[in-house]
Amino acid sequence: MMLGRDRALEILSYAVGLGGADGLEATLFAGETNLTRFANSYIHQNISKQDAGVTVRAVMDGNRVGMVSTNDISEEGLSRAVEGAAAAAGFVPPNPRFAGLPGPQEYPEVDSWVEQTHRAEAMFRAAEVAKIIAASDSYGFDASGAFVTGGDEMAMVNSEGLTAYHRGTRAAINTTVLSQTSAGWAAGDSKDVRDLDVAGIGRRATEKCRDGQHPADLEPASYDIVVEHRGVAGLLQMMGYIGFNGLAFAEGRCFSVDRLGEKVFSEKFNLVDDAHDPSGNPVPFDFEGMPKQRVSLVAGGVVKAVVHDRTSAKMIEAESTGHGLPPGSSYGAIPLNLFMAGGESSLEEMIASTERGLLVTHFHYLNPFLDPMNLVFTGMTRDGTFLIEDGKLSRPVKNLRFTDSMIRAFSEIEAISKDTLLIVDDFSSIRVPAVKFNGFRFTGATEF
Repeated sequence: MMLGRDRALEILSYAVGLGGADGLEATLFAGETNLTRFANSYIHQNISKQDAGVTVRAVMDGNRVGMVSTNDISEEGLSRAVEGAAAAAGFVPPNPRFAGLPGPQEYPEVDSWVEQTHRAEAMFRAAEVAKIIAASDSYGFDASGAFVTGGDEMAMVNSEGLTAYHRGTRAAINTTVLSQTSAGWAAGDSKDVRDLDVAGIGRRATEKCRDGQHPADLEPASYDIVVEHRGVAGLLQMMGYIGFNGLAFAEGRCFSVDRLGEKVFSEKFNLVDDAHDPSGNPVPFDFEGMPKQRVSLVAGGVVKAVVHDRTSAKMIEAESTGHGLPPGSSYGAIPLNLFMAGGESSLEEMIASTERGLLVTHFHYLNPFLDPMNLVFTGMTRDGTFLIEDGKLSRPVKNLRFTDSMIRAFSEIEAISKDTLLIVDDFSSIRVPAVKFNGFRFTGATEF
């Protein structure tokens, strides 16, 4: 359910006003999710979910923090949550890393709400899904996927005087089109449902499936690869999680330790985290109530910074950059609004410049924990992998597993596309180009 600013802050102010601890913080997450699922080229599910929940943190003795979450937002439910959090704070061990509750903050004005997205109905989603099914039916393929629309809001009040509220919308569709021997995949995201070219998404997935039939075996080796936008997004999100994480930096367990100011990547690589950019999914504050800051992570291949929440900032005597996660998270600060700068090329030009290599639609089963100090990842290609020979797509190939260092891979960027793609999630986003990497290392093959 969408409560609106006044009601959300009223609920949280009531909870904080109950007292019973040295400090109190109440955070609310609420939203409406409307989902249409389809499989075997038939819509089989329409659901609508409305939910609201409050997390209360109580502080005792400066650094004993108890936490309770509830979706009972009645006065009685909030009272129980506050009492439970205060009781927990009384017996949990002290947390020397706790940075205290922040005081009042000032936030920029951002707009992430589109009423048409929030109001999109099941019949509208069904009509759009029909365009995907029509594309797959034209070749006798089966289409499956999901189309989701909705809105979310978050709000925060604490006993130090902080008050914050934000709301946003999201529309997202994805589809996998299957033949007997191949799969094609495509997706689209936006805060504005009117921006989605669902018919185009259906055509792309169908064409990938059509062109990917009867894939050939290919020996694992190092190949020059052209990675489409969503494949690049997956790599960057993992790099952000592992490599630009303030807690990992403070604890000395990420690649950026001792590398700030050092040229590590290709000079073509530029990466920022910017939650205020209107071309993304703007968010004014993080989940600790701190204002989001624009952070240059990589400029001309030089590692410039990592992002911090209040905990990691305290550990290295720095300032929070506004990248705290929801209460109870233990991952540390993560860049959630990444923008990789575009280049001078196009996907077609990158393919044409490749004597022998691969076109990769996207990756799955990404695992970044093999060697975090060197950003060694593993993962698999998926839903459309094609051999490039003499600048042309020559034939589909079976999926391959890669194992490679992203330090090495992103230092071997040959070209970057001019166009960039926005991928939106709740209170986060990433905008990325397609990229051509030289000598990407594949270490295993599959039977599909």
